[in-house]
Amino acid sequence: MLKEIDFKHALSSFEPNQEETVEIPGVCPHCHRAVLPEICEAYYTDSSDVTSGIVVLLCPGCSNFFVAIYNLDSSEDNGIIYPREKSKMDIDEVIRNISPMFCKIYEEACCAEQHDLMEIAGIGYRKALEFLVKDYTIHENPSDKEQIESELLAQSIKRIDNSNIQILASRAVWIGNDETHYIRKHENLDIEHMKRFIRSLLLFMASEQDLKFAASISKA
Repeated sequence: MLKEIDFKHALSSFEPNQEETVEIPGVCPHCHRAVLPEICEAYYTDSSDVTSGIVVLLCPGCSNFFVAIYNLDSSEDNGIIYPREKSKMDIDEVIRNISPMFCKIYEEACCAEQHDLMEIAGIGYRKALEFLVKDYTIHENPSDKEQIESELLAQSIKRIDNSNIQILASRAVWIGNDETHYIRKHENLDIEHMKRFIRSLLLFMASEQDLKFAASISKA
């Protein structure tokens, strides 16, 4: 919904107000209901190259505050809403049981990425990947748990029998290492490639567990 708002200067009461027409969000990021939020405060700052505006809003449904931030120099800017909704990856229950820490770290990395904290996100995805591979390898080799926990990740990957899982895991780790090291070795690969490999890795891992379960079923 477009609405004309009177923005006050955030740093000085002597600066003139600035009237701007902006797109007010129609969905609350807390309760996710369609609402007509109450506009509580609106401020702008022109201390940088961009004139930014922030609007504090109140949801009439759940009574939670949220904010919308705008680039007031652009007529096409629809604002960034905070808090942003957490992105949850659809992870198979089998994987969630094998590596709950992977799920937790991966979702935190997603949250960092949503807030444009790309350097932090890359490190987070790499850490999530390590927990996934280690936990999966321990699940497949429970008697070697202590050794797997202390050995290099590359050694843990070599223990996995499935060549598809090995390839995806090792390549994802290469990209992830670039996110944690000073010099990048794979300039043509980035976080999106690592995430794609992780998603494929999850499918192969879940399929492996389904096959084992199916093979264990005896004909009635």
